[in-house]
Amino acid sequence: GGWRWQEKVEEATMEKIRAEGVSVKILMELSREEMVKELSLSEVQADALVATMKEEEERLTSVRTWSEEEVVEWLGSLGKEFAAYEDSFLFHNVNGDLLLDLTAEDLVDDLGVDKLGHRMQILDEIAYLKKICYKSARSSKGLARNQMNLPSFDEIENLKRQKAIRLQSNLDVLKHKVNQMRDAEAKAKLLARQAEAEAGKIQTQLRRLKTEPKEQGKNDKLNKRGVVRGWMEQCTFKPKLNPTSLEIVERTFGDSDIHRRFESQKATKEKKLKELQKMLSADDKTEAELREKYMKYFQEKLEWDTSSGVQESKVDSFLSNPAAYNVELTDKQIRHIRRLKGAPQYVAIYHACLISDFLQRNWLKAANEAKAKSENKQAATLKQPNKLDKYFIERFKWKEVNNGRLDDLLDNSKAYELELSEQQLAHFRNLEVSKKKHAIFQALQTQSFLMRNAADVRRREQAQLKAFEVPRPYSAVSGRGGRNVVRSFLERYHQDMETRQERKKALVDKVKKEDPNFKECTFRPNLHARSESPELAENFAEEQTA
Repeated sequence: GGWRWQEKVEEATMEKIRAEGVSVKILMELSREEMVKELSLSEVQADALVATMKEEEERLTSVRTWSEEEVVEWLGSLGKEFAAYEDSFLFHNVNGDLLLDLTAEDLVDDLGVDKLGHRMQILDEIAYLKKICYKSARSSKGLARNQMNLPSFDEIENLKRQKAIRLQSNLDVLKHKVNQMRDAEAKAKLLARQAEAEAGKIQTQLRRLKTEPKEQGKNDKLNKRGVVRGWMEQCTFKPKLNPTSLEIVERTFGDSDIHRRFESQKATKEKKLKELQKMLSADDKTEAELREKYMKYFQEKLEWDTSSGVQESKVDSFLSNPAAYNVELTDKQIRHIRRLKGAPQYVAIYHACLISDFLQRNWLKAANEAKAKSENKQAATLKQPNKLDKYFIERFKWKEVNNGRLDDLLDNSKAYELELSEQQLAHFRNLEVSKKKHAIFQALQTQSFLMRNAADVRRREQAQLKAFEVPRPYSAVSGRGGRNVVRSFLERYHQDMETRQERKKALVDKVKKEDPNFKECTFRPNLHARSESPELAENFAEEQTA
């Protein structure tokens, strides 16, 4: 939920938002046109509201940098009933980073959020903050980067649905257990009432037996008491007896199982009560050590005179301008510290100073590490030449690559068989050193490719000429074996050339996309003209005559 953005929005705009029943989560998803159309806002109001929502989203995105007070303020924005947990969050130092890692067990065991509804609402709001942080991180890093390792929004929604189903099933199980416990409790109460009634009957019988005449005989009285005693010893039910029934049992049976169990429960409760009182009682030694620490800190770090205690004027000056002491406090924190008096106020100031010192040390440490990493990277870069420099140094035997050597290479481009026009040469000379280096590298690579292609064509041409020089055997049937062999070879050759031409065309298209200055080779071997040379024509005529 949001709480600061409402203070920045005009009252008229807020009335329209409340009338439509739109929450802050929906407002963050609406576009400017939807705000104008659905909320009946003017363009100025829509622009202001879009800017406010963008600031609110950026603030929610930076949840990991929230302080403990900002987390408590966020918790209070969820509703008035959540204000009861603010002290618990402050006591456990729950900041923004720790807030995103909270689980249901943490809320129950450590923070005291016993109500299921409150716990589920807090977990839902934490999940919403995680979703905003994930969305911001994904948009900043790009959709393509780490897309295989990151879950999609559909997967997140699917996980949320599965979580809701799992929680609903757990809730159903808990409801079933609660109903069973209620039934068991009702049965126990019924049995306890029955036991109390039986105990009353036994007491009446005992009273009547005491008043009966002795002439009935002692044997009858002992037999009746034996029946009652045997029934009580056989009973396995252990109800929570009231004082009257307990007194009857204790007076009648003395050290019984019920009496021993009751005494054990009483001793356990007294032990827990003493431990609780011991925890709540203040430790004089701990308070003295804490007072010694903050008095020493005030004297050494803040340069306060603490010989006669902490002066109120020093406290007022600290709270009036905490920035002078390199401490950042919000207005709410300052008001909270002003309400405190005596030792709690000094402890709060001491803790604020310690937190500020800790954050400053961490910031300086991170800055120094980043600076050292950058310096090491620059040093490594200076020591090792990049791939382009290595290419020029190995090919042209240079000691280093600089602008002068690149200009000399362009001046002598004909010597390296670089087919560049004057306009291209002038364009290359006006480029920066890094861009000029890259452009010359592309031109050299293109020229090398064309030279390799031309050499390959010449090599195949020579192989073809050698094939024509080899004597052709005549067919035993028709006498046209040589001509058929040549024709078959030419067909295979033309098919191979067509395949190579397609591969070359695909490669040229790829190079053109990467380098706009690429110049395609226009060399075409005149194979048909060579195949019609006098020697070949004479051989072909002899074969035809034969």
